[in-house]
Amino acid sequence: TTPVRRKLLHWSFVAGFFFVLSIVQTWPLVLHLSDQAMLWAPDGYQHMWNLWWFKHRVLSLENPFRTDMLFYPQGSDLYMHTLTPVNGLFTTPLQLVTGNLVLASGVTSLAFFTASAVGAYALAYRISRDAWASLIGGLIFAFSPFVMTHINGHLNISTTWPIPFFALSVIAFHESRRLRHAAIAGVLLSV
Repeated sequence: TTPVRRKLLHWSFVAGFFFVLSIVQTWPLVLHLSDQAMLWAPDGYQHMWNLWWFKHRVLSLENPFRTDMLFYPQGSDLYMHTLTPVNGLFTTPLQLVTGNLVLASGVTSLAFFTASAVGAYALAYRISRDAWASLIGGLIFAFSPFVMTHINGHLNISTTWPIPFFALSVIAFHESRRLRHAAIAGVLLSV
């Protein structure tokens, strides 16, 4: 096989492995993607509202960081609120296509776990060049007890996928001094 094909197979295996592991770690979420959310009341309900609210305001071309649905009639600012706009941005297309907030939240959670593990794998592999150690590193980072505890209602804490990708882009900038790597690092830092 060609080096490109070998690389594609390598990363396909890594992504597939961590996707299956995401299903196992969140079991039985995959059986109930459209009818049950992974959450504890009341924080979980608040984060579901956050996802819905972000979609509602963005599609209305209004500021999602301001609401009149809380503390009516004067409303409230949400700048210091755990709104999780990145999660809202990623769930919005799924909410529009399926009309199901619970499904959008569950699919995004699986995708974010997978991305977090793949990112940690990529970072560990870049440093160690050891695939087995990198698989363990991805597993430890993405599915740590701290993260798994907070997936049930604290999306602002359990969304960890930008961290390893940020570190990768900083390393790439340090090695190449290319402005695009610095820009990517800046975007990921803001995420």
